[in-house]
Amino acid sequence: MMSIKYYKTKEPAVIAAYQQMMADTQDLLERATVFCAEFDAEPVIGQDVNGYRFYGLRFNNYGKREDKHLWTKPNPREGLLSSVRSRAPGYAAELRALKAKVEQHWPQPSTVSKDGLYKSLGTNWGSMLVCGGIGITEHNETLYLATQAKIHNCIEITGTEYEQAQRDAKEPN
Repeated sequence: MMSIKYYKTKEPAVIAAYQQMMADTQDLLERATVFCAEFDAEPVIGQDVNGYRFYGLRFNNYGKREDKHLWTKPNPREGLLSSVRSRAPGYAAELRALKAKVEQHWPQPSTVSKDGLYKSLGTNWGSMLVCGGIGITEHNETLYLATQAKIHNCIEITGTEYEQAQRDAKEPN
């Protein structure tokens, strides 16, 4: 069994790739929030080894919606996500109009890839998948990483130093 290793880096290419990924993720969140506001909803954004993804919307008022017959019921196993129904007998015209509106305004792109970051670290998403992913903390223009994967452009550090960086990053400046 592989053990977790801890790293830190100030490598400009790694920092730039991470900051770009986070800026793209913030942009996705902002665009998804604007889209969801049209429906009195909150965005559902998920993260996995490949990146971040806008999955859909979580209504603030599903039970009181006049058009709830056009949406799936919120699913607790999916973050209370609701989607446009595939069929709504008796409401075909309304459903078509809603589908067109959703498709027209759905945030594009709706994903943010982690590939640029992985490439800057000399690895890929496949290695991250096999090795259980990566933990990242940014503090004082340094990235601190925890992973079982073999990565490059970093200095190996102790778990204690990584945990201290996590604590320091959470404290207000």
